[in-house]
Amino acid sequence: VRTRGVLAEGCRSADTGSSNKAGLPPAGSVRIAAAKLSETADKIAWEWTVIGERNWGSVSLDGLTVRLSKSYRLNDKSITGGTHMWLVGMSVSKSHTLADTGDIKIDVRGSDGATTSRSISVSMSDLRSSVVVKLKDDRKVGLPAKVDLASFGRQNLVLDVSQ
Repeated sequence: VRTRGVLAEGCRSADTGSSNKAGLPPAGSVRIAAAKLSETADKIAWEWTVIGERNWGSVSLDGLTVRLSKSYRLNDKSITGGTHMWLVGMSVSKSHTLADTGDIKIDVRGSDGATTSRSISVSMSDLRSSVVVKLKDDRKVGLPAKVDLASFGRQNLVLDVSQ
């Protein structure tokens, strides 16, 4: 499976300390790989690939908080559904109908086919100064994790991953 520069090589052992970013993260952590898709005066789009050393069986989008929950071990034969790889996409564009407004679309997809999405409009005079991407690099974080991915004025796009 290839996802915007991140190669998932299946259920391999945890990180061996090498610079290979494609493997699973160490136990008790998650790897988040950031990728800028576009940035123009009219549109900003990013995506974050979330790779775990465990599966999450549930995804939800509450406001601008993406939640991955109901985790279980990889290769657990007693549980079906869920995945260890999720893609969070964000697209912000100038509204075509309202002045000083931005349209935000959040899409979350699991490699198992699970999806959720949300579209909202927020007040913003200038797209580039109103949208701040907070996670621009690849990062490993311990679980449970709450990571700010981006902000739109006073609202944050947050990734909340259970242990």
